[in-house]
Amino acid sequence: MMKDSRQNKWRKQAPDIFWACMVTIIVGAFALGKTVGEHGLTFAYIEKKLTSPLWQDAFAEENTSNPVGKGGNAEENQQTEPTTLEKKDEAEKIDEAKTEQLNGKQTEEKKKTERKEDIGVTKFDKYTPVKINSPYYSDRGKTPLTTEYKYSKKVGKSYFKDAMFIGDSRMVAFYDYLDLKDTADFYCQDGYALYDWVRGKSILCKNTNRAENLNQVLQNKKYGKIYIMLGMNDLGYGNAAIFRKRMDSLIEEIKKTQPDAVIYLMGMLHFSKGRSDSSGVYNNININDKNVELAKAADGKQVFYIDVNPLFTDEKGYLKEGLSADGCHMYGVYYEKWYKYLKEHVVVKKQEKNAGER
Repeated sequence: MMKDSRQNKWRKQAPDIFWACMVTIIVGAFALGKTVGEHGLTFAYIEKKLTSPLWQDAFAEENTSNPVGKGGNAEENQQTEPTTLEKKDEAEKIDEAKTEQLNGKQTEEKKKTERKEDIGVTKFDKYTPVKINSPYYSDRGKTPLTTEYKYSKKVGKSYFKDAMFIGDSRMVAFYDYLDLKDTADFYCQDGYALYDWVRGKSILCKNTNRAENLNQVLQNKKYGKIYIMLGMNDLGYGNAAIFRKRMDSLIEEIKKTQPDAVIYLMGMLHFSKGRSDSSGVYNNININDKNVELAKAADGKQVFYIDVNPLFTDEKGYLKEGLSADGCHMYGVYYEKWYKYLKEHVVVKKQEKNAGER
């Protein structure tokens, strides 16, 4: 009786046991098939799997912390935490990059500053202008000053060995009273004006006492620096705009034929009070009107404006009494002071830095 009871109980539980076994076998087969596909089938691996419950292994595989993504594999999706040394190296690389960037910016700023310092600036002193009724000039209300620049003050006579001086009667005085006859070339004569150069008029070479075409001279010989003092004889040949146009033409001709030459535009020296106040054309207001244009033509790179009026004029801008017999041309002894001022305001190229008095 009891035996029949146990048999009946077994018959009732048999289907449940059967299906439990089937589920276990299927899950185990799934896990085994998956791991074999990923890791390859080896005896060691099968032995390891057979010693652990199949369902535990199956769930462990499904709940891995780094699941395989679509189109990838476990090794490709694994993320490795960087070590302390790697972090330090990366930080050092970032610091080096920042330092290099900072140094680059500082170098560029230094270059910009140096470039800025290498360009001269021409400034003006302002004053209250007076009303002028003249077709030749106007009161500009400002006087130009020598171009500000890092001039060298250690040059001597040898600096002028490749210099050219172009001008009128005041430049003739330079040739007559200064010891530069055997050093520089002087193309100057009494009464010469920009107006003459525009018309193609020749100019006297004082060194040879021959009249020459200035443009041809510029084409045939190279100069390192060129000094120009013209304008006094142009005071009655047009207004400031015409004067500037003519001067610009001469500057451009020099730049074309002498691209490496430094050009010095020398401002016209003022008249004495008696000479200035007695003329409606040849006076200091007209001179200043043209000097302003000369100063504006100075770019501070190749062209510089030089003004010596503060050396020889009084507080009202007139040529000091006793310096000239005619109120226009100074006595020869004063040109040495003018020459000294030129030597203190020179743009020296690298190859000339060691030039001295010889």
